[in-house]
Amino acid sequence: MCVTEWGYCRLRENLGEDGQAEMDARLPLVTGALGVPVTIVFELIDPRVQQTECGHSYGLYETGSLRPHPAGIAVQHLLNRYGGQVVREPGLLRRGSGWGLKTGSGELRWSSVPGPVKGSAPISTLGDTMSVGNSKLWLEEAQGLQ
Repeated sequence: MCVTEWGYCRLRENLGEDGQAEMDARLPLVTGALGVPVTIVFELIDPRVQQTECGHSYGLYETGSLRPHPAGIAVQHLLNRYGGQVVREPGLLRRGSGWGLKTGSGELRWSSVPGPVKGSAPISTLGDTMSVGNSKLWLEEAQGLQ
């Protein structure tokens, strides 16, 4: 089984560009934990320059310029930072206020502060942690796991 055409609309009320970035970055983590071997984010490029309705605002990149939306930047950071991880066993693990996914190197963990993403939520990396909106992602090496 594969997950195809799953994405989040930037124009949806209370989501916006930053919320789309946060949700799109968590999508492959959740599907990986469920044992899904392939996840296709919907969609790579916006179908129209003018985004006046939700159906035209799923893209990771703008039409024409191919300028990345925050979701495109977040997914690229996620792939660059954690793309080499191999899911050791399916299963979404509840970890305190967050979640975990067992990988060959340890456990990829993420947590989120409740509430909608508002304003400019930066996408950043600091040490072993990646921040996207209200979410934080990090890899806990195998020797640090109890």
